[in-house]
Amino acid sequence: IEKTWKQLIKYAYNNKLLSDNTVVLGEILDDDEITESIYCRYNAGIILPENSDFSPKGLFDIKEIPSQKYAKFIHKGSHETCFETYNKIYARWMFDVQLEFEDKPVLEFYINDDDITPEEDLITEIYIPVV
Repeated sequence: IEKTWKQLIKYAYNNKLLSDNTVVLGEILDDDEITESIYCRYNAGIILPENSDFSPKGLFDIKEIPSQKYAKFIHKGSHETCFETYNKIYARWMFDVQLEFEDKPVLEFYINDDDITPEEDLITEIYIPVV
């Protein structure tokens, strides 16, 4: 995942797609509790402005994520400790609410810059699709 992010950021920088307002996100397609981690799929992405006429070449492509209802959670701390927040969501929260999870990818929005933010202050917004 780290290698993919480095490639994406370099590609986006070289194509002048980055700004102070660029939104970065990960799309988690597989659950590592069900799928062996080596086979888990993950998409790294940035959100392009609506009026962007950028045409990707090479490794990266444009993908539109359809509208969906999500339950939103906040994780504070390193990305490596996100599993703790997921454990709380799936072990506790899902039993306390009247929402049903949808079998669609989970989105993670990375709110602050890893390069300049201390690990303990990193914020990840987790969006879990619900019916």
